[in-house]
Amino acid sequence: GTKVTFAGKPIGEVTQITTIDESRIQGESIDGIYPYELLLSLDSATRIYNCDEFSVKTSGLMGEKCIAITPQPPRNGQARLLDTNELV
Repeated sequence: GTKVTFAGKPIGEVTQITTIDESRIQGESIDGIYPYELLLSLDSATRIYNCDEFSVKTSGLMGEKCIAITPQPPRNGQARLLDTNELV
């Protein structure tokens, strides 16, 4: 149910969180950070590219966390529209 935003505008929510168990093997973590796989339900009118940045941000006075997608310029002049169900 966590909110997902694109350039600050709400466009969807997190529908599932999956732990990636093999990432918890000794020496596999990066500075104690462990990856998770999130399934997002997003507005189909939103165009998200492979060069856009995904991050966890806080918003509002209470520090509510959200998944923020920030549009970024293409790297090396190449940008590709993400497909439905694509892992990024």
